[in-house]
Amino acid sequence: SLGEGDQLGWVRPSNCKSDVIIGTGDGMCIRYSEEELRPMGRTARGVRAITLRDGDKIVGFDVTEAGDEHYVLVITNDGFGKRVKLDEFRQQGRGGIGLIATKFKNAQSRLAALRITSKGEQIIIATANGVVVRQSVDEISSQGRMATGVRIQQLGEDDSVVSFWPIV
Repeated sequence: SLGEGDQLGWVRPSNCKSDVIIGTGDGMCIRYSEEELRPMGRTARGVRAITLRDGDKIVGFDVTEAGDEHYVLVITNDGFGKRVKLDEFRQQGRGGIGLIATKFKNAQSRLAALRITSKGEQIIIATANGVVVRQSVDEISSQGRMATGVRIQQLGEDDSVVSFWPIV
């Protein structure tokens, strides 16, 4: 069951031994072990995954095996992005506000999407005006959590990145 104004955003398969990673529009990110989530019935409301600040919302979610050599790919609405080693996001207890996942170039910037990626993967980046670009994850530079990233999508006037998805 969902509260008023809530909606189901993503679903991923689970083996109950994975780590969950969640990103918010304000650039925060939390990583915790799935073992912190207890089994519940289909109609249960669930538990708090991350505490959101006023006006913030969840923009991305993924799961990964702990210890895997993966990167967290973050892309902002103004076309900047970077890969961050998963190890830079330490495990925390669920329900916290998380760690900073990225810094922004300006005050209007927001995190558009976050996902776990591996070397060799390709992604599709989509903008609000319908521009779709295919790009290799390997071409996006690897940087630390506190960096702003590099321009990965040229945007026209009044356009913004709204999402990206892996090519399977």
